[in-house]
Amino acid sequence: MNPDGTPATGKKKKRRNKKRKRPQLSDEERAKLEAERTAARDAKLKRKEENKRKEVEARDRKRLKREEAAKRQKEMEGRQKLQKENRQRSEVFVYFDMKAFSDQLMESLDKGKKKVQSCNYDFSHKGFRVRFNDPSHATACAQGATMKKPRTIRVPTSLQCLPAPVESRCVFFLDFCNNGHPQKATAFEWVKTQGIDTKTSDIKTLNLWKESSSKEYARFGEIVNIYRERGFIVIQFESAESAEEMFKELNNNETTLNGVPVLFLREGTPKKRDRLDCDKEYPRPQKQKQPKDESKETETKKEAVEV
Repeated sequence: MNPDGTPATGKKKKRRNKKRKRPQLSDEERAKLEAERTAARDAKLKRKEENKRKEVEARDRKRLKREEAAKRQKEMEGRQKLQKENRQRSEVFVYFDMKAFSDQLMESLDKGKKKVQSCNYDFSHKGFRVRFNDPSHATACAQGATMKKPRTIRVPTSLQCLPAPVESRCVFFLDFCNNGHPQKATAFEWVKTQGIDTKTSDIKTLNLWKESSSKEYARFGEIVNIYRERGFIVIQFESAESAEEMFKELNNNETTLNGVPVLFLREGTPKKRDRLDCDKEYPRPQKQKQPKDESKETETKKEAVEV
């Protein structure tokens, strides 16, 4: 039954959508609306062009700002390099070999080489700890020595003096035995052929590469010094022209030394930034974590439970 009491037929009447009656516009009103739409469209295009212009101007300002910052950075680096070279030219290095001095000290204390067992530098006491074969020898060596009247020992020694490295006179490259060098295995194979069987880059391997580098690169000019710093081998020449000539020749051609390629060739002396850039280009192998011994962990847990 419907609410009004009439019987329900089961069919719903469809509602007719009433069409909205739009007001009829006159020609003047239509022209006015069209003019308003045209004006709005023109204003929108104008705003877009203005925003594009502002975007280009902002991009140009940023570019000029970057260029000015890069120019200032370059000028600052030039001033710093000049100051650094002036400081370097006023320095010299006097090299002191602790092992060689220790041997000379042993020679002064025991010319017959029968009394002294060892002689090592003790950093806590800031001196050499000399160990004799017999306590009586030690007693005789320091007989009557006190703080007021200590015994003095003369050790004949000669120290090597060399000029400090100057930026414009140096060229450096990655140490052949460095962990990041891709041909490190080949480098150690060559070291083994020279009579040194090792897998670490120590002073002995460095001396081999220094001697080989001196023979190979002496053609560019007089070499003042060859040393290792921050994992790089540095070739220090007497003149800046020699360093420039070496860099140009080796940088333009793929060169090797004893079958190992020369990598990460740069002018100057190594800096921290060079070390970081080299590690990115030639990453060092990461140490693998040792697997945990599960049997030991189980025993430890059992002991903890028993306690």
